[in-house]
Amino acid sequence: MQLTALSLLASVASVSAAALTPKDTNELFENKFTLVAERRGAPFDGQFVTASKSSLRLLVPSEKRDAQCTKGSGDQPAVLIRKHHELFLYNSDEDFPQQLAVNTLAENPNNLKYFSHLNNVPDHGNWETMGWDIGRQSRIQFYDRPWVACQEPDGTYKVGVAWKKTIDSSCLTIRLLPEHQYYATKCQYSEE
Repeated sequence: MQLTALSLLASVASVSAAALTPKDTNELFENKFTLVAERRGAPFDGQFVTASKSSLRLLVPSEKRDAQCTKGSGDQPAVLIRKHHELFLYNSDEDFPQQLAVNTLAENPNNLKYFSHLNNVPDHGNWETMGWDIGRQSRIQFYDRPWVACQEPDGTYKVGVAWKKTIDSSCLTIRLLPEHQYYATKCQYSEE
């Protein structure tokens, strides 16, 4: 009886210790998250990133967002998943996920796009899909490069990766902070 009680007590203690052990930061972001832009004084500071027309964007009015979601309207922030150093949009077609890629030969912000393996696979340039990591202060980055937001003629901002040393004068370097989403909605985002 005492042996059984001690055995039971030991197994409960080991389960409790395992439950209290903090998860690795990278493991946390294998789940769903949105991205919040951070740039003091910028019009998009504190705003969620959206996805439209194969690009990540900021300040797109809700009536111009065109995602097709399983629940609710398509004017929601883009939800992403990071798996094995690759970044995907959380979408409704698990057989053909929309994946983010960076063209290391292109100028920002046109060096970042998402595509599905069925449609719009980048056919030229040097597109890379591996290299997404959680950097300092829980920021998601592509090979430790900063993000940029470049203003479009309509007042929205297109998000890219500052791969080259020069940044266009219409662009600002920004931080993108992941915010975990427990109850995210799957959406299919428009591609061009």
